[in-house]
Amino acid sequence: MQKFDCLHYKKHEKHFRLNFFYKIIKKKKNLEITALKILKKLLTAVEYLHANYVCHRDISPQNILVSEDISIFKLVDFGVSKIFMDGTNPIEMITPTGLPAYRAPEIWKGNKLDEKIDIWNCGHVFYELLKGKHITSKK
Repeated sequence: MQKFDCLHYKKHEKHFRLNFFYKIIKKKKNLEITALKILKKLLTAVEYLHANYVCHRDISPQNILVSEDISIFKLVDFGVSKIFMDGTNPIEMITPTGLPAYRAPEIWKGNKLDEKIDIWNCGHVFYELLKGKHITSKK
């Protein structure tokens, strides 16, 4: 696989990182519908992960690849993901991970971490798609 800035080619597939993809979709009139489609695919991916006791812990636009027509959606970069359940025994997540700008409030407060931090990140990504800016941006 060769990398060209934000474009990734694998055989004949063309994927855009979501933060780059936003530049394309913001020109469309159906931005909200497109953002909802992406959110639905993201939540489906997170639901699958959580059903298999995996917490991604680093969901951000930089870790989402989509095709131009949104038919292909990939959640990538599982470098800091963690299994949060061993049978019926919870496994504690202690280490705060992910980009600081995308960390859930419970991480900053030092609260006990669980898989719900992924849900915060999904909402954060959705907000960023709709507004075109980071959730903590003052502009």
